Amino acid sequence: MQVLPLVGVVLGALMSYAAGALAERARHKRELRNRWDGRELDAYIDYLGTIAVMARIAGQVAGLRGYDPLAARPRDEAQGLMALDNSE
Repeated sequence: MQVLPLVGVVLGALMSYAAGALAERARHKRELRNRWDGRELDAYIDYLGTIAVMARIAGQVAGLRGYDPLAARPRDEAQGLMALDNSE
């Protein structure tokens, strides 16, 4: 007669452990996804900043060559091209 309550306790403990393990696994996956999203956002921000610098320098070189008369100009074309290479 004591076997049925003992089986019930063991079964309850196993189900409790399984539910806790599944919840912990879901929480861990959610944390990893959030952490990756933050790193991805930082990478895109750095990338866009670099592209903006390169576009500005390329516009300055274009101004030296006469394509954009309103662009700010570096001292000479070699200096602008060197800055463009460095930013790349």
